[in-house]
Amino acid sequence: MTAAPAVLCFGLSAAASPTFTAYTQPTPLGNHCSGTPGTSISDVPVTASVSCAAPGVADSASATATYGSVGAAASAAGSANGLGEAHFNDTVRFSSASNGLVSVAMYLHLSGSFAVGIPNAGDVEQATTTARLYFAGLGPFAIQLTDDKGVLSSGSSGFTIISGDPNSTIIDLVLLSPSIMVPLNQDIDFTFYLQATALTFGPTATASASFSNTFGFVSGSDAFLLPEGVTANAGTYLVNNRFLNGSHENPDPPVDAVPEPASWSLMLFGFGLLGWVKRRRSLLSL
Repeated sequence: MTAAPAVLCFGLSAAASPTFTAYTQPTPLGNHCSGTPGTSISDVPVTASVSCAAPGVADSASATATYGSVGAAASAAGSANGLGEAHFNDTVRFSSASNGLVSVAMYLHLSGSFAVGIPNAGDVEQATTTARLYFAGLGPFAIQLTDDKGVLSSGSSGFTIISGDPNSTIIDLVLLSPSIMVPLNQDIDFTFYLQATALTFGPTATASASFSNTFGFVSGSDAFLLPEGVTANAGTYLVNNRFLNGSHENPDPPVDAVPEPASWSLMLFGFGLLGWVKRRRSLLSL
């Protein structure tokens, strides 16, 4: 997978506080849910979660947006679906002793895992995660990973995969965005977006996408590919081109508890399912 050609776009922004968005939506199950589905938007880090269970059906969704990263998770069992989605919006400034234009590219980290049950004929067991970057008025640069009844697939638009295997149940990827020309010493917009979905149909069907940790800046190395004499800063969580993961303004996102397939099987055991209606939800495409 290769990065898109370099493009020219300024994407300037007036300096503003970052915004954090978390969205969760399970299959509607009335009074059988804990937590409240919907959207939470804040100027401080935000987490949302909801889980539902009824005879023969269970699902959950969670989302976390914090400084420099986002996380999302979803699970489903029986005939159900869950969706978690998170956004982080902010600005970054590329500083230098002189003004002008500079070519920059962003390093990003994506990690998580998939799990599906042992499918029976006619079952649907699908888990998907979609990560997107909007940067300097451009995008989305995106990667989508899917586990469909144990068949793993991936697709990317704009990202170069530096390390990791995108076609695995355990995901640990380092990505590089395309190089973009931006002005020095001015604020540049960026947005991290992550969605996790789980879709199942069948009395023993199970699926989960657990990407709570996480999509965002890499830790322990440069966050941007920059020329000599240029550095990147955003708030107190990205200083001198280093992402300060774990600082007081950027706690590690919590790992949401997503039931494993064996737990779902025990939970569903003994429940009779009548009148199954096949419900497929279109997954967000790249």
